[in-house]
Amino acid sequence: MKGLAAALFCALLLSGCATAPSPADEFDEAPIDDPFEPVNRHTQTGFLWIDDHVMHPVADSYAEIVPDRLRRSIRNLLETLGLPAVAVNHLLQGNPGRSWTEFQRLAVNAVAGVGGLFDVASDLDLPYQPADFGQTFGVWGIGDGPYLFLPFFGPSNPRDAVGLALGIASNPVVLLDGWEAAGALSGELVVGAVDGRPRRTEVLDRMRRESLDYYVSLRAVYYQNRRFRVEQGRSGD
Repeated sequence: MKGLAAALFCALLLSGCATAPSPADEFDEAPIDDPFEPVNRHTQTGFLWIDDHVMHPVADSYAEIVPDRLRRSIRNLLETLGLPAVAVNHLLQGNPGRSWTEFQRLAVNAVAGVGGLFDVASDLDLPYQPADFGQTFGVWGIGDGPYLFLPFFGPSNPRDAVGLALGIASNPVVLLDGWEAAGALSGELVVGAVDGRPRRTEVLDRMRRESLDYYVSLRAVYYQNRRFRVEQGRSGD
């Protein structure tokens, strides 16, 4: 369970922080509500220790042992499993064109890509355009709320935490087999976290080296990224 907890934490931490934030000033200047900062800092410190001593070594070993072609196939499969929720969220955000692209991407990769192991859709000009329920709630006008550093999941806020829960519940593994498939879903999250960690090591390590206060930097990048994503959903760009 400790290994699973570390993996789940890193999956969300990395996905939320590794994307380059928007350069727009409005995102930098928007205030961040953080009434739980002492607890958040304590939680972050504990899970960064887990990342350093558990996740990072495991992920590095994975990158060295597993061939790059197999890692890409695993990555493609995990992305394909998430495409139904991505397509639905684009539709809920009022972007039917994007939704249709992701539905086509799902169909092409599921059939021609051997169940999603190969990314055939990108060669057919059907790019992957991520979307999630937290982003959708933001497009609908729901505020992000106070900053939360969730145990096992990393940077978040109430809106995105609810969106995360809906995203997990909408996974095809859960929809087809119910919560009895929790073991398989946990394995999916662990593999995704392990696969993603080496590809984002440089970004995270540079942030930790260069930040005067890594907690503040991590929080700012998370909110910049999420607010930028919400604006993308609103504009349809």
